[in-house]
This record gives sequence, structure tokens and C-alpha cells, in this order.
Amino acid sequence: IACVSCRQVQRALKGLNTQQESSTQHHHQQQQPAQPQAVSLQQVQQMLSRVCELLHVQEGDLKHGLRRGDAGAALSSATALAVRLGPLVPVPSWALMPSALQRHWIKYTIAAAAGASAAAFLYRHSRLAGSSDLDDWAAAAAAAVKGAWGDHVVAPLVVVRDELFSTFRE
Repeated sequence: IACVSCRQVQRALKGLNTQQESSTQHHHQQQQPAQPQAVSLQQVQQMLSRVCELLHVQEGDLKHGLRRGDAGAALSSATALAVRLGPLVPVPSWALMPSALQRHWIKYTIAAAAGASAAAFLYRHSRLAGSSDLDDWAAAAAAAVKGAWGDHVVAPLVVVRDELFSTFRE
């Protein structure tokens, strides 16, 4: 109960106490300070049913899972009740968390602008616009990779192989 609607329970209990006090007290000129009284199990059950009535819940919702008496059971019971009852106070639409688009619109705008620029660049240098730049750049890149492979991978391996074979031959 404490996790879900502690204030509502306190208000309901306060309302019960004031109703009981007003019905049992006589209107005297001097009021005596309230003294703690022993409460029977039947009175507690009546108070619990009155609280449930004021909160518009069923008693089973408040008691569910509390048989074990541990905090986890109380929390699961409170969570189930909160899900069923909804928020205690309605949240205004302006206070809700913004959507992902609203939170990240700057990133998305920059990405869209970069994509549009890249597409325009590729179009200007492609065959569609009558340019052979992309073909020339692709051929140059292939020649560079082929030359780097031969100079930096194949040639050193050949030198190592020749060195090893010459050592074994001697």
C-alpha cells in the first residue's frame, strides 16, 4: 500500500478516525486529549474494508502476496495495484517524455543532410550525369590496392622464401 497510494490510505484512515470520533464523542465544552485505544482484529478488518471502499479497490488486491510478509511481496502487490489503477495524478501532455524523433531531431537532420549531399556528389560524378570520374577513381583504387599487395605482401614473402631455401641448400 505504501508504494502505491500512501497518501490516499492516510486520508482514508483519517476520514475513518474523524467519522468514528464524531459519532462516539459527545459535544463537551472541554475536549480531552485522545488516548490510544486497543484495536481488535475485527476493527482492523472493518477499517481495511472501508479503506478499500474509499480507494475503489478490492481487499484481495491489497492482501495479495503479503502472506509471506517480505518486502518483495509487498512491492509486487503494490506494482500490480498501481498498474491496475493507473497514475495517482493525470500527467499533462506537455509533461510526457518526448518521442525519439523529438529527442534526436538534430542528429536525424544532420544525417539526412549528409546523405543528400553524398547522393548529390555521387550523381554528379557518375555516368548518369555524363562523367567518368567514378570509373576512373575505381580503376585507380584497384591499381593502388594491386600495387600495394605486390609491393608490401608478396615481395617480402618471396624474399623470405628465397632466403630460407638458400639457407637449406647450403
